[in-house]
Amino acid sequence: MSGVRTADDETVLDHGGVESRAGVEGGEVYADWSAARLLIPLGVAVVLAGVGLIVLLRVGFSADDATLTDDTDAATISEVVEQPAPDPAATAGERALAVAEALGSRAIANQPFAYERPFDVVAEFDRITEGLGEFSLAASVGRLIPDGEFRVVGPVNLDWTLADGTVFSTEGELRLVLVGPEWQIDWDPAVLHAGLTPGDVFVRERVTSPRAPILGAGGFELVGERPVVEVGVVTRDVASIDDLANILAEILSIDGPELAERLKRSPSDAVTPVATQRVADLELLASPLSGLPGVVLTETTATLTPDDAYGRALLGWTGEVTAEILERSPDYFAVGDLVGRSGLQAVYNERLAGLPGFRIRIERRFPLRDGAGQEIPADAEVNVVHLSAPQPPEAVQTTIDNLYQVAAEQALQATGLPSSLVAVRASTGEVLAVANGPGAAVENHALTGQYPPGSIFKVVTAYAALEQGVAADQPVGCPSSLAVDGKEFRNSETKDRGTVSLSDAFAHSCNTSFVELGTAMDAGTLPRVARDLGVGAEYRLGTPAFSGSVPVSDSAVDRAATSFGQGRVLVSPLSMAVMAATVADGTYRPPTLVVGEGAGADGAQALAPVMIASLQEMMGAVVDYGTGQALKGVPGGRVHGKTGTAEFGSGDPPPTHAWFIGYQGDVAFAVVVDGGGFGGSVAAPVAADFLRRAAEQG
Repeated sequence: MSGVRTADDETVLDHGGVESRAGVEGGEVYADWSAARLLIPLGVAVVLAGVGLIVLLRVGFSADDATLTDDTDAATISEVVEQPAPDPAATAGERALAVAEALGSRAIANQPFAYERPFDVVAEFDRITEGLGEFSLAASVGRLIPDGEFRVVGPVNLDWTLADGTVFSTEGELRLVLVGPEWQIDWDPAVLHAGLTPGDVFVRERVTSPRAPILGAGGFELVGERPVVEVGVVTRDVASIDDLANILAEILSIDGPELAERLKRSPSDAVTPVATQRVADLELLASPLSGLPGVVLTETTATLTPDDAYGRALLGWTGEVTAEILERSPDYFAVGDLVGRSGLQAVYNERLAGLPGFRIRIERRFPLRDGAGQEIPADAEVNVVHLSAPQPPEAVQTTIDNLYQVAAEQALQATGLPSSLVAVRASTGEVLAVANGPGAAVENHALTGQYPPGSIFKVVTAYAALEQGVAADQPVGCPSSLAVDGKEFRNSETKDRGTVSLSDAFAHSCNTSFVELGTAMDAGTLPRVARDLGVGAEYRLGTPAFSGSVPVSDSAVDRAATSFGQGRVLVSPLSMAVMAATVADGTYRPPTLVVGEGAGADGAQALAPVMIASLQEMMGAVVDYGTGQALKGVPGGRVHGKTGTAEFGSGDPPPTHAWFIGYQGDVAFAVVVDGGGFGGSVAAPVAADFLRRAAEQG
């Protein structure tokens, strides 16, 4: 029903329940009924839509009342404003969950991006993470908060597991932007780590410690960090690489063609290492190196012995890691590492190197700078994402005494012949020096050499005779030769001394006297007595060593040869120094070299004091008036000893090793000169030189 109602100056027309208002102006009534019927409903809709949008933006994203979180993912925008509205493909919370899942499954390309192309994002993701190698990733997104009217931001927690088991975490930042009805990713490298900026990448680095030292008595560094100079070349400053390589090869004694090829493959603006020289050595080379274009000298340190010859065979040397070492110790070493390749450096490689750690850091496209404008180091804390600290290396402590080691090295160097010297502290069994002379410096013959001992083995036969009741002053025959089962044994230079005391036979090294004594003993006597004196006992030095071998034989000929150290008897300089130490102290003590090693070795064993005293006097007579007079009167007190000339190989006469073993006070020692000739004229003077040098340096 239609009608007209009047209220003051406004006329309201009622058209079937729809009210139309007409204004009154200047006493005239105005109304456009057809326009009103169309515009009024449209106006109402516009107003309602505006109100809804305001409610959505002001109420739906209030930081206090309506922050989007994972807990409110199910709440849609239309529910917040309680008005019908377009339903987006995903709420911000749902999109964040999808992003986290996509990061973990490495399917980030399937997500919508506001400003980037998906394959560009994937390429950047791969470039950032390439330095990590293979990895798995788990991600979660924390509480989202508004960042303007159409953006939200929240933390991303990422847990990384690398192929080698390294585990670390990062925290990034996720930004989402509302584009139409859909939340999309505003991609930035900071998603993976808050410190990443465009162009930055992750790198994974091994963190190693400098090799620990090998120590001697008193903490002296037998192997430790010592100053060196690295010789390098910057090829951009070189006119002819081949010419420079030839010059450096001559100066530094290196391979010229190999160096030239390496220099040609190197970046022209980088310093390519050529050689490392001790500071003292470089002083001799400084003049010819100065002025060479492109040559750069850099002072640094390296793990070295005091000089190149010092204890080389014992302590060893370092070189680039081999495939065999990598296979044996993959957790400790990597390609390019310098590792111990011989000696104690190799035996204790892992202890000296320590277990490396790992560092994950940001390699920045544009390095950070401090307040003074200085570039912040790449390994500074601000650039480090994760650090697994290395397991510190551990020093190897030995019993080597630098005083005796230097004296031994110098004495052998003076011979000019392959030779070895071992010194042992008689009262403890501590090895004081292990030296190998020219020509034998790479292999440790001092500890592992296997030599016939010759007449120094008469110490064993003499003690066995004393055990069986033969007195030191008892007469024994010393004919020029003696036949045993058809085998003739002769004295050196076929001397016939007639009848002499056991002590004199020992002092003058009469072979036939000891052949007669040895053949009268049963098969097991000499091997047993040798063991009592330390020969053939079990040594555990912490590095390979040969203690000697004295076979048991029922053959009279074998026993005759054994009695003066020929036949099948084999010893090392170490075992002969141990034998001399046993006589000096009256007790066999297992030798020790590396502190902490030696468990399970044969224990100390005291010998009969009366017989030891007699043997000591017999060894004193060797130096006083016998074959070892080269040591008579050396500084430090009376020397007791025994010379030896040991045949080996073939020939007429066969070549001989020259031996001298002995002791002065508490220091026992053994010297062998390989193929040197006679013990009294060759090895004894070397022993005397050793003692003089030790006295001078002490």
